[in-house]
Amino acid sequence: MIAYLDTSVLLRWVLDSPDQLSSAEELAITRCLSSELLEIEGFRALDALRLRRGWTRSVLASRGAKLEEALAAVELLALSDVVWRRVRDPYPEPMSTLDAAHLASALLLRDVQGITVDALLTHDPGLATGARAFGFRVIGDS
Repeated sequence: MIAYLDTSVLLRWVLDSPDQLSSAEELAITRCLSSELLEIEGFRALDALRLRRGWTRSVLASRGAKLEEALAAVELLALSDVVWRRVRDPYPEPMSTLDAAHLASALLLRDVQGITVDALLTHDPGLATGARAFGFRVIGDS
């Protein structure tokens, strides 16, 4: 299965959350794609958690290493002008700018690059609703 990965799913794995999705092997993911936002949001989230939870340097380093490990397995799509133009377009559902950027990236992969995206992995209800409106199968929002 070719999957588009949203940051919400990645962070639950990095943080060892009890409600994380199954592993890539269990989901039979053969190719994992995302936007450069995945890396940016991932590291910003870890820094915010460091401040909120009072993480030590070793905890932050451990989580950062796990994030790097996960990112190494993902093909990241550049945040090009094409993506940003698509983010500005109307969507059938309200969504945040970052969710729209993830959805625009998945649409670019599917509609412009011709990549069959079998599923979009997200825990975000807004992104899930928007993705379904464009015909994507969504895993992780239930």
